[in-house]
This record gives sequence, C-alpha cells and structure tokens, in this order.
Amino acid sequence: MEVATETGIMKYEVERSTDGIVFVKIGEVVSKGLANYTFNDNNLPDGKTIYYRLKILGADGKYKNSSLATVKGNISNASINVFPNPANEKITIKLDKAMEANGLIVIYDIAGKALIFQNITALQTSISIATNHLASGRYFIKISDNKEVINSSFLIAK
Repeated sequence: MEVATETGIMKYEVERSTDGIVFVKIGEVVSKGLANYTFNDNNLPDGKTIYYRLKILGADGKYKNSSLATVKGNISNASINVFPNPANEKITIKLDKAMEANGLIVIYDIAGKALIFQNITALQTSISIATNHLASGRYFIKISDNKEVINSSFLIAK
C-alpha cells in the first residue's frame, strides 16, 4: 500500500470480505512515517471474489475506511511482464499467452481508483501504455476477459 501523507495516523488495519459488506480484520501495519507498506494475505479463499479495504486509524482515535480493492476469484495462471519497472514515460505489458477473448486492461492507483482503461484484443500479447501523466508511486494492473483475470503491479519513478 502507498499513502500520500501520514500526519496523525497511528496504524492501518487491513480488512478482507467475500461479499463486500462484512469485513474482517486480517492484519495491521503500524505507521512509521513511510509512504510505502507491504501486507501479504496468505489465506486466500479459493475461487471467490475478495474485497479489501484499509481502516486508517488516527492518533486521535478516529478512523476512516479506504475505498475498496477487488480481486476476482478466477485468477489466471498466465503471467505478464511489465517493463521498464520502475517506469516513467510508458510501460510495456507482455503476456506469456494471448487472452481467449477481447479484454480490458485497467490501471489503478494505490487507493483503488481506476485511472487508465485500455482495450486488448484476443490475439494481442504485447501493448504499450503512456504513463507520463502518472505521479510517482505504485500502480496495479488488472487484465481481464470473459474467462480470466491477470493482476500485476509496477512503479512510477520520476
């Protein structure tokens, strides 16, 4: 996870849900004044769509929930290579195999906001996307068609 500012933040609680309504705390990360944190969910439910959010706890006892991040259940065993990584002006996404149908590439920021939408055809295995308008930080890629989802991430360094 990446945050813009940490003024007054005590910790982040990582929450997971399989229905997008009822969330369960699965871990926490104590604020250390950094911009980047990592948390791994090692107990994923099989074949389900999973929703994540952060409960951001302030030193004043107040909290705020982040927007949702969604991981679809039919995760592909296909892989992608994103380069250069870190990037600046553009990224190239190379799939190890073509998608079975026309699909969509969506690039999200750390808060889960969709920033870039790019169509990909069924036979396409490589595509370049301009990233010169993105700020420095971590971004997430979701490539999906009607049968599978492939996820990855990359960094922008300016």
